[in-house]
Amino acid sequence: MGKIVVLHFSDCFYPRINGVTVAIESISFALKNKDIDSIILAPSYEDVETIKIEELQGMDIIRIPSKRFIFNPEDRFMSPFLVDEIYNEISNKISNYSTVVFLFHNIMNSFVIGYFLYKKLKNSINLKKSTNSKIIKIGYYHTFWEYYLHYIPLPKFLLLKTLDLVEGIFFSKMDYIFVANEYVGIKISERYGLNGKVLINPLPLNKIFFDDCDVSQNLDHYLCKKYLLYVGRLGKEKNLYFLLDVFYEISKKDDSILLYIIGDGPEKKNLVYYSEKLGIKERVVFWGYLNQEEIKKFYKFSTGVIFTSKTETLGLVVLEAMACQSVIFTINTPPFNYYIKSGYNGFLIEEDKERFANKILDVIHDQNLIKRVKENVSSYLQTFHPDNFVNKMISLIGGL
Repeated sequence: MGKIVVLHFSDCFYPRINGVTVAIESISFALKNKDIDSIILAPSYEDVETIKIEELQGMDIIRIPSKRFIFNPEDRFMSPFLVDEIYNEISNKISNYSTVVFLFHNIMNSFVIGYFLYKKLKNSINLKKSTNSKIIKIGYYHTFWEYYLHYIPLPKFLLLKTLDLVEGIFFSKMDYIFVANEYVGIKISERYGLNGKVLINPLPLNKIFFDDCDVSQNLDHYLCKKYLLYVGRLGKEKNLYFLLDVFYEISKKDDSILLYIIGDGPEKKNLVYYSEKLGIKERVVFWGYLNQEEIKKFYKFSTGVIFTSKTETLGLVVLEAMACQSVIFTINTPPFNYYIKSGYNGFLIEEDKERFANKILDVIHDQNLIKRVKENVSSYLQTFHPDNFVNKMISLIGGL
């Protein structure tokens, strides 16, 4: 099959932290462990006018000049007029590979840039040197974008029609679509008629979550307090007011428990205000963004991890927490009810704040139940081992 390189196209990457950023990093490291190279093309978060090359543990990152997205300053819009410059940067880098995989992680700005680059590279002399050369376009569908339209102040019906058009074009240009699970596959296949294109290939968990915690460092943050934990973006789409309502109900019955919130986002100020309004501000700690080594320790020593979002395609945070043998509490909704069996490897609870709170309190005071649930988590998580993702991709390429 020869040497393979994967070109990742994304509208975000570090220092912007979200599920897509973490997924790209995990995929890239998983590929690297199998001697498959990655080049990441993502926005620059500096005010620059030219392309910049960075390196992340042996992988090239091509930073493309960008401007702040007017409706959400966290995000960036990359210049679509630099395809020739990008081509000049990567054409020599990929000349020795027999297979080039274009892996699109977003349907917007980076897709447009990547697709025009694909058209240019497809007919390049470098790729034609090998009669067995392959160039493949794969889209990874990470996000149900309809849940993020509230950031754009335009009529919802207009935004939904535009989204249908954009997603339809995106899917039509891909050779294959990777999805995390059957739930997502069925949903987009039925909506866009993608029979035969959609392949289930669960995102790989970063290997760091399969390794033991380094307990040589000071663990006071984790061991001296009893805390419930949320990790993720602080946005309206994550249903975090319900999370605070649940914690309020818990606090009425057990005021010894804290709520730790790791992450940041546009809704943080409102959430701080709401916690103050509920009278629980002193027991809710907003930690901001932390690195994965630190997050892993918070998972490991938590009393339980709560995830109340109803808009996920996978919920990578939940799987990370399971890998650290945390006790998981989610709303009984897809995709969580596709891989959590309530009472076996986690807990699915209806969206009722009192029932949710009471279930958490019942579970965290039942040490025998907690022990059984933690023991059951390990076998399921092998589905998300980094090797599985790469092996499926290699198998797909080899069969073309």
